[in-house]
Amino acid sequence: MKFSIGDIVVVLHSNENGEIIDTINDEMFLVKVGGISFPVYKDQVELLRNKQMGIESKIENSKTVSTNEEGVWVIISPVFKMNEFGEEVVKKLKISLQNNTKSTYSFSYKLSFLGNRNTEFAEEIQPSQTILLNEILFEEINDYPILQFQFSLVDFNVKKVLSHSVTLKLKPKQVFFKIEELKIQNKTSFSYLLFSEFPKKVELFKPELAANSLNPNLFEATRSKEHLRQPLSVIDLHIEKLTFNWQQMSNFEILSLQLKTLEIEFELSIAHLQPSLIVIHGVGSGKLKNEIHEWLKTRKEVKSFLNQYDSRFGYGATKIYFQYH
Repeated sequence: MKFSIGDIVVVLHSNENGEIIDTINDEMFLVKVGGISFPVYKDQVELLRNKQMGIESKIENSKTVSTNEEGVWVIISPVFKMNEFGEEVVKKLKISLQNNTKSTYSFSYKLSFLGNRNTEFAEEIQPSQTILLNEILFEEINDYPILQFQFSLVDFNVKKVLSHSVTLKLKPKQVFFKIEELKIQNKTSFSYLLFSEFPKKVELFKPELAANSLNPNLFEATRSKEHLRQPLSVIDLHIEKLTFNWQQMSNFEILSLQLKTLEIEFELSIAHLQPSLIVIHGVGSGKLKNEIHEWLKTRKEVKSFLNQYDSRFGYGATKIYFQYH
């Protein structure tokens, strides 16, 4: 194998990454590792990344990067290059979708930057399949990319929801931190879990319908709310109130559960023509509150909502007022 000055290599006896900084003879060259330079023979190293490859890297030579964990994941793979100073920098990010479940899904995908549409398409993904969604330049991460997915099962399951929407927002600071972690751990990608299991339907209807009904799944629309459970006037979205297993959940999974709970209670309130609903979200960093407020802006049933001091919840709750036409 031919080596060149500037190549990134792995020193086999120590399993450390280093850079070739000079050639001694046909069999030896000088390698710099962690600020220390020393001579090594060619058979003592393996090529990790060639300077002549430009934007190519060990990541581009790998067809599949796997999390090996169950669920549907977004995989982010940085592609490195050498700049004019011989420093390793990120040129672009590869964004892939990986299906580590036993189900086949059809999905739509939209990538946007600061609210402006950039990429949109629909496709299917098979079990154990990884699909490259698109590539973005590294500097575009400063424009806050938003990845929006809508999944549905190809094989209909009466116990599962018809579709499941997931939104992933890539934040520059978080991405920079994860890339630095990759360099330290000598890994090729980082990942985000979209869902571990396709969601089941939430049972809103009472199971006891008229036994003599010809079709127990049908009833008069004007009396439909009689078969729904009563709505809550106050819902608490603190995660410990929603599940016992919250300590094993990622931040993304926690937020998804909180927003899904809000959606269910919101729909129940509307079905019963409830005038208002109080949502307890806490103060904290404000992320949950902001997500709730952004979602409420999209719902035509919302007349207004207000986050003000309350003697019971402080500033940790938002009151929603509904409108009906």
